[in-house]
Amino acid sequence: MNKKRESLFPRETRNLFLFLFFLTALAYANTWRAPFNFDDFNVIRRHIEIHGDEFFQFSSIRYRHLFHLSFVLNQKLGGYDPFVYHLTNNLIHVLNGVLAFFLARMTIFHGTSLGRSAANRISFVTAGLFLLHPIHVEAVTYLSGRGNGLSGFFSLLSLYLFARGCLANQKIAPRFALYFFSLISFGAAVLSKETTIFLPLGIALYDLCFMRSSAWAPFRHRFIWIYLPLPVFAFGFLAKAPEFVTFILDWAEKINLRYALDQFSVLGYGLKLYFFPINQSFDYEFSSSWYHFSWVWVFATLAGVFIFLGLSFWSKKFKPSAGVFVFGALWALSALAPTNTLLPRLDPFSERNFYLPGFGLDLILATLLYLVCKGRFISLNVKYSVHALAVVFLFLCLSVLTTERNMVYRSQSALWKDVLQKFPGKARAQHNLGHFYLRKQQYDLAYLIYNRLAISKTTPFYRAQAHINLGIIYEARNNFRRAEWEFRKAMQIDSSIPTSYYNLASRIASRGDYSNALDLYLKAEQRYKKYRWGYDSPPELILNIAKVYFKLGNWPEAEARAREFLTFKKDARQAHLLLLQSHLEMGRVDLAKADIAAVEALPKLKAQMTNNLGIYFSQTGKTENALNNFLEAARLYPDNTDPHYNIGRLITDIQKEKLREKKELERKISVIEMEIKEKNDLARLHLKKALELNRDPKSESHILDLLKQLD
Repeated sequence: MNKKRESLFPRETRNLFLFLFFLTALAYANTWRAPFNFDDFNVIRRHIEIHGDEFFQFSSIRYRHLFHLSFVLNQKLGGYDPFVYHLTNNLIHVLNGVLAFFLARMTIFHGTSLGRSAANRISFVTAGLFLLHPIHVEAVTYLSGRGNGLSGFFSLLSLYLFARGCLANQKIAPRFALYFFSLISFGAAVLSKETTIFLPLGIALYDLCFMRSSAWAPFRHRFIWIYLPLPVFAFGFLAKAPEFVTFILDWAEKINLRYALDQFSVLGYGLKLYFFPINQSFDYEFSSSWYHFSWVWVFATLAGVFIFLGLSFWSKKFKPSAGVFVFGALWALSALAPTNTLLPRLDPFSERNFYLPGFGLDLILATLLYLVCKGRFISLNVKYSVHALAVVFLFLCLSVLTTERNMVYRSQSALWKDVLQKFPGKARAQHNLGHFYLRKQQYDLAYLIYNRLAISKTTPFYRAQAHINLGIIYEARNNFRRAEWEFRKAMQIDSSIPTSYYNLASRIASRGDYSNALDLYLKAEQRYKKYRWGYDSPPELILNIAKVYFKLGNWPEAEARAREFLTFKKDARQAHLLLLQSHLEMGRVDLAKADIAAVEALPKLKAQMTNNLGIYFSQTGKTENALNNFLEAARLYPDNTDPHYNIGRLITDIQKEKLREKKELERKISVIEMEIKEKNDLARLHLKKALELNRDPKSESHILDLLKQLD
């Protein structure tokens, strides 16, 4: 039992492994409270608000389904507190380090003739390099870089399960179960980030480089359980993921051979950065002259690689591990192929894309260190081993570099200032730093950046964006005429950007020009649909269009747009109120009551809508219905001032009307009494005259009775 445990986790490396995790935690601890940066706002906040619950449904698989689902789960757990998201990224990174350790150990022990001791030591250094190398900071600390970490986890897990299932004497689980979960992990990797589509090639490389001894099961096992089912698995996956199919077709249209040739320079730069991790940047910019200049040392690097691989096969010292060098190099190139070959990208080089390829480079470097040091490597039995101290020193240096690199993520301003320090003319860095100042309402600093960017020789896109943001600054300063000019200038420079139309429409709508505002809003909507911006059209655009339609008296369109907005934010107060008002304007009280019933679970909103229905009844003269709705609104949400005011106002108006009616009645009574008095006086005068002239006793008695009645 103890032997198995030592075999799984050797005792001599256990304490070193804990030391490694301690260094990793220490290196990344200064980022646990780092804020959202760059695309985090769109990828996390906006995407969750619009599509959050959709990622719990697997009936139709969406683009980067598991990647987005992980953010939704973080949001459910801790809201938008960055700490929860950073902790998750760090946990994924540590798990990847564990997988790198076990995968490297199994590879060296069963795939080479170096032996168990070498496997334990090489795997430890491989895990240490993977966990502490500063080139991995972007994939861990930049929250939107989680796609690389999560896809890396499932990729390494898939490769590990495949290799474990191929061992001749493995007894962990049934072979077919390991193969099955290897395929499932591959699918999960692709759903985390599509670039892991290279993994079948990586598995085939592992097969060719290592599975040649009796330690591995015959080829027919993996052929039956992996290579044959893989096309069926891939076809079923594509059938369930139509968005992924569209993504592949879009990729195919962008293939560019010239771009592929330039990538040799980029890959050479990445290799240099791996061995000398200094002057790192979140956003790189390479001039056209750089590509030509870098070809010299790129060819030199490739020549060195070929010489090294030749030595691996012919040198007695390196030959036992030749498969490691071949696999590590080809694994790195294969993992980089989806992002750095034929498909042009906005960013030719991103450090986060070296995360999974880094495993191959780490394995090569760890093996090379072992072969150079040989028996005097890491061992707790040698109390003060120079080589052990050298490796520990290497890890300490890497952890210091990682800690220092993490410092630039402490704020958006620090991140983009670091980029501008290394690439002063980088337009995107200027744009994003200015955007940070805008969010902080530091308008003077933002103005300086955007004013400089607007007159620079950068692309029309960034000059137009600069004018848009200048318009926002002028708007904040109440210089509305200049704000409109800036928005229109942006439209002239790059008419494809929807935000210039959106902001100008909002500005025009605020001064009551709803017809022109509607036209601009619709143009903004068309541009969000026509051009790919990397993020969806903001739902607020739909709501603003609904409001403008309402102001223009187009109640059906206002209703339709409000309903559309509610598909994104089902509890949106403004949309529900707008829907209610549209129905009331159309005289559809039945639909208005249905609108109120639909928000049963939102008592505050229901109270407001009930209050508005009461106002409608009040305006149409149905005071009893109005009073009942005001009373119901006050009951639903007693803390709302409106229904209480409306109850008092309505009752006051009713009382005023009754008092007016009373006074009118009293006036009429007074007139009637005056008329009666005048008639009585006239009747009395004539009866008295009749009494004087009367000579008939019977008539006299009758006249006297009439006079008594008048009195």
